Amino acid sequence: MQEKHIVIIGGGFAGVNLAKHLGNERGLRVTLVDRNNYNFFPPLLYQVSTGMLDISSISIPFRTLFIGNKNLFFRIGELEEIVPDEQKVILSTGEVRYDALVLATGTESNYFGMENIEKNALPMKTVNDAIKLRNYLLMEGEKYTFCTDEVERRKMRNIVISGAGPSGVEIAGMIAEMRKRKLREIYPELENERLNIYLVDGAQTVLSSMSETSQKYTLKMLKKLGVIVKLNTMVSDFTDDKVIFKDGEAIETKTLIWTGRQV
Repeated sequence: MQEKHIVIIGGGFAGVNLAKHLGNERGLRVTLVDRNNYNFFPPLLYQVSTGMLDISSISIPFRTLFIGNKNLFFRIGELEEIVPDEQKVILSTGEVRYDALVLATGTESNYFGMENIEKNALPMKTVNDAIKLRNYLLMEGEKYTFCTDEVERRKMRNIVISGAGPSGVEIAGMIAEMRKRKLREIYPELENERLNIYLVDGAQTVLSSMSETSQKYTLKMLKKLGVIVKLNTMVSDFTDDKVIFKDGEAIETKTLIWTGRQV
């Protein structure tokens, strides 16, 4: 009996679980395709971005993950085109034919058509985003220690996080914890300085997709940590070192962390 080839595009939770489920089925050959050669745990990206975890703590190579699944294979590459009439996909690394195709590409950052935000904000979606954010925050700390321009220093003391879903809440909380416990140990020059952390969202509450109990508890804890939570507040632009809101208000800052998503 000729094996049927199942191609799965995307190595997130859905893609990996399906691949492993089908990997030992008789009569099937399964190929998982991803642009990276590793799977990672997105809920802990914020720990990498704030330097609390190493990348290896939240990632594992696909080939290691698939050991023991005799009909399961991995192909690195980025999807460029689907040719349904020929039952093939064109990847950045070549062509792959299939009998059945599954798209499990997950979510991506959504900037809602705001070009300045897409250009200037710091997203939190991938491992590379987390590493970039971590390095950026460390470098901003270094710059602050020798900056003598008070206007620039005022901007650097403000961090704005847009999106009060799980990612935004986690990042805000972790940076607040770092401010409280670690920042002055790492940067003794900041002993008498105050870092302002703003968490903003257009919804009426944080964690809008969760239970009311979780929302109230999370808001209480964020405020206890000193996070400035601004709800019913939508970002409209980020230009000239200012995060601008739809109501006309603005916050001077060098840093906008963007956690907007779309399926």
